[in-house]
Amino acid sequence: MVDESYLLVPLLLDYALLGGRSLFTKSNQNYVGILKNMNFVLNEATTKDIVKIRDNLTVGDWRDSQHGLAFGSYPISVNVGHVPSALKSIIDLLQNSYFDKADIGAVADQLGLKYLKQAVNDI
Repeated sequence: MVDESYLLVPLLLDYALLGGRSLFTKSNQNYVGILKNMNFVLNEATTKDIVKIRDNLTVGDWRDSQHGLAFGSYPISVNVGHVPSALKSIIDLLQNSYFDKADIGAVADQLGLKYLKQAVNDI
């Protein structure tokens, strides 16, 4: 499956919009994992024209089948739905100051999360 990597950030945005803030601080044990996921999404969206299913799999998300993909390699739900939603969610989270950009920048530098670092600088 490739869809799971793109589902986290939209859910985090929903959490933030409902008033949750605890996930967006360095004290959260999942903070680095969240930033790594954001970097992964930005990397995939920046370096690939379209997201392909993994070589060892025959489907891209839980709804796919080989027949549904016409025995192809590109799940439309991921490329048309999940990736754009994840990217928009990253922008919204960064623009609306749910994260401390200085903290993200420091962690991104430390861990080599160059796509996230660039997004923080651009937004």
